[in-house]
Amino acid sequence: MEVPYIYKLALCNWYGEYSKAVEYAENAEKFVAGARGIFINPVFYFHQSIALAEAYVEADTATQVIYLHKLNANLEKFQQWAMHCPTNYQHKFLLIQAEIARISKQDYQAMELYDKAIASAAENGYLQNEALANELAFRFYWDKDRKNFAKVYFKEARYRYLKWEATGKVRQLDEQYSQLFRDPVGEVNGRSTATKQIRDISGAKTQTLDLSTAIKASQALSSEMELNPLLEKMMTIAIENAGAQMGYLLVKRDNQWVIEAEGSIDRDQVTVRSSSLFQVKHKLPVLLINYVERTKENLVLDDASHAERFVSDNYIVANQPKSILCLPFSHQGKLTGVLYLENNLTTGVFTADRLEVLNLLTSQVSISIENARLYTNLHIYSQELEISETQAREKAKQLEHTLDELKLTQSQMVQSEKMSSLGQLVAGVAHEINNPVSFIYGNLTYVNNYVKDLMSLVQLYQQQNQNLPPQVQNEIDAIDLDFLMEDLPKLLASMQVGTDRIRQIVLSLRNFSRLDEADVKAVNIHEGIDSTLMILQNRLKPQPDSPGIQVIQEYGNLPPVECYPGQLNQVFMNLLANAIDSLEEFNEHRTYADIALQPSIITIRTTVEGNLAVIRIADNGSGISENVRSQLFTPFFTTKAVGKGTGLGLSISYQIVTKKHRGKLECVSVLGQGAEFIVSIPLKARLVPQGGIKN
Repeated sequence: MEVPYIYKLALCNWYGEYSKAVEYAENAEKFVAGARGIFINPVFYFHQSIALAEAYVEADTATQVIYLHKLNANLEKFQQWAMHCPTNYQHKFLLIQAEIARISKQDYQAMELYDKAIASAAENGYLQNEALANELAFRFYWDKDRKNFAKVYFKEARYRYLKWEATGKVRQLDEQYSQLFRDPVGEVNGRSTATKQIRDISGAKTQTLDLSTAIKASQALSSEMELNPLLEKMMTIAIENAGAQMGYLLVKRDNQWVIEAEGSIDRDQVTVRSSSLFQVKHKLPVLLINYVERTKENLVLDDASHAERFVSDNYIVANQPKSILCLPFSHQGKLTGVLYLENNLTTGVFTADRLEVLNLLTSQVSISIENARLYTNLHIYSQELEISETQAREKAKQLEHTLDELKLTQSQMVQSEKMSSLGQLVAGVAHEINNPVSFIYGNLTYVNNYVKDLMSLVQLYQQQNQNLPPQVQNEIDAIDLDFLMEDLPKLLASMQVGTDRIRQIVLSLRNFSRLDEADVKAVNIHEGIDSTLMILQNRLKPQPDSPGIQVIQEYGNLPPVECYPGQLNQVFMNLLANAIDSLEEFNEHRTYADIALQPSIITIRTTVEGNLAVIRIADNGSGISENVRSQLFTPFFTTKAVGKGTGLGLSISYQIVTKKHRGKLECVSVLGQGAEFIVSIPLKARLVPQGGIKN
């Protein structure tokens, strides 16, 4: 098949040039027999169907008969494909059905089919076809002069095209319908909404990139044990990610501020040296450093030369700097250092997003510096003891033990802070969503009753007044009263289902975060597992290259278990996410047919054994070797590729189960037969206090 024809056919459909699209389809159809069994074949038939349906109205009667015949033939093809692979073809089948219903004047069927096509495309990740289906639904309602419905689909289509980054298509819609829908294409501070939304999407990508950079930077810092290389890395990372021109790291030593490292993007280097702040007052604003030391709070100046609080500082008077960021960091509640960054080219450089990334790094910086200092001091001390070989060996053992404890403590602190931030974020989002959804959900019942009453009143009025005034009868015809009375209860019912679904998701998020249950509580373990599965649901659903992962829940009759619910949910999240990772890695080497023949399965079983609650989470993946299994719960050990795993999940889970709950976490596995993790915790346990894990 001539691929350029297919490309031109699809492009004409996107831009609404349907007569040209039909011409390209006719040229491509000559070669269609040679494309059987490859992906281009369904692409051609899908876009040919859209072009024929949209060009149908302008065609003569004889041509319409030909078009309709081809559409029905294509529909049969997609029906077969959708039966075998609904992920790829169900939404296309539904959209072609909707178009045939439209040109056949079956309006109600067309409405329902458009909505189903949109939902199927969204569920299976076909963003471009979701946008197209919304656009076609918009044109359908617009032609029916139902402008309120049309506006909804127009906005949805426009948003999906923006998300797909089809900016040319968005501009076309804005130009074509600018007089019809002023809201979507209005001006915001002199710039179009389209530009603003595109930048919002770009900003979201930048934020994700910054977070990824922060995680990689954190790993780089945690792996460095020597002080000078650590300081060089830290300053380089801070300057590059914050957008600074230069920066200084100040550390409190003997009750005096000392510059440990300084870097400059102009010189493209970082210098590590110790010099007293009072010896180099001309390099830094001392008033500002002292202020941060007193308040222990971040200080951001968008234009330091106009900051009234610090205009008297000698450095600021002399240098007139623009953007300044001063970031304190602490260790064990004590202020240990200050990171000073400056940019003299632009005001307002240190944005909230950049500050958030640096805040994520500060706890790691403080821990890493203390570790590096301890390592250096211990190294020097061990050299001093080389005189006595026995003492040196003993000290080396102590050093190794100390470093292991530092790594474990570090992993616990990082994981605890991460989970605390995640819990607060999840609980905050759930709370903010819950209030308006509960309001809508609670009022839908009243709205439904009111609508029924009004409809009954209208029907009674019609029965009592057979001969309605002409004006009333004309208005009834204009608004299509019969259809409205039939469709309105269905709309309300679908709204009820949607809001109920949102409430279920919000409940799952709240159950998972458990911020209101930080203390020991007797809880239903099954609710925690179900909430975790709800959060991971997107990873379990079928994908274009995989039929998805089945979850079998064989729950026993568990009584309420006394535990720390939030931390136990963290264990379930780690174990289930690892099981999904293992199955996805196993499926990379299998075809779709192989996976369908031997589906990926996660089995969750719960039982009571004596005074223990036992939770088994098993998968039928590739299994774990004996060598790997012996190191599973070791901090920082991971078999995943660089950037995909920190080696903390199972280690933290082991600590939570064994130390916090006095239980057991075991792994049973045979290569080629999957793996099973077994969590055993007392139903009523003597738990370790929330303050920390004791050895």
